[in-house]
Amino acid sequence: MKKIFSAGMFVLIYLAVYYVFQYTYIIVATTYYYVSDTKLQNLEVMDWLNNKLPSAIVFAAAISFLVYAWIVKASKKKDIFDYCKFNPISLPKTTALIFAGFSLVSLNALVVVGISMLLPEAYEAHVENMMGLTSSGGLWMIFSVGLAAPFIEEVMFRGLITNELDKVMSYKWVLFIQALLFGLYHMNVAQGIYTFILAIFMGLTLHWTNSIWAPMIIHIANNLSSALMSEYIDASSDIVNIGFGIWIGLSLLFILPFTLKYLYKTRSEWTSEEY
Repeated sequence: MKKIFSAGMFVLIYLAVYYVFQYTYIIVATTYYYVSDTKLQNLEVMDWLNNKLPSAIVFAAAISFLVYAWIVKASKKKDIFDYCKFNPISLPKTTALIFAGFSLVSLNALVVVGISMLLPEAYEAHVENMMGLTSSGGLWMIFSVGLAAPFIEEVMFRGLITNELDKVMSYKWVLFIQALLFGLYHMNVAQGIYTFILAIFMGLTLHWTNSIWAPMIIHIANNLSSALMSEYIDASSDIVNIGFGIWIGLSLLFILPFTLKYLYKTRSEWTSEEY
């Protein structure tokens, strides 16, 4: 029971750290601009805050990683890169993971379509959330959503949290709980559903490769392709929609099953952390 309580406390701390730094940035930035720029008072506050989200993500990711490294060093007497299993993986596996990440965008799209039909209010909230997150546009948005967020979220969920859970329960339960926490973490019904599914796949690849690089590559490929499409592709184009439909079919019927089968057949031995 003591071990379970300890693991739970560390999980809560890891979740709190990133949230605290993200919202601290937004609060400080908002206060500063309200005081220094009276024009802000004439703007839509939510629009202004949405434009600050990429910076908040990058700031929170950088500071949180340093805090996580300190916590691991102080409490586990280990380097965060070793503790989170930043183990090298082969080029063929890296290639398979990139294709898996791109293919999971198709699965996300199908899940969102299903949500739009079954839970229209949740779908509308999801659309508003995504529009807010990508409204600032540009390379900074792509960097924050496509690289910074996947990096720190993988360190948090498939690195730190997974290690804590793996000490006190079987990996089947670890897989489910880390995915559930990842879905709840996004605080949006629609996004929570498809990120839960995504986290199952990422948790499996972590276990099969014994390396956090596996889910991180999938996550980056998934987010980066979504960010690039939102920035540079006209979703209203018939040609684009036809092409995306073909890609969904190819992804779900051939590419995703093949890459997952390959990763499973070439799996490495999983090493659990111990107290």
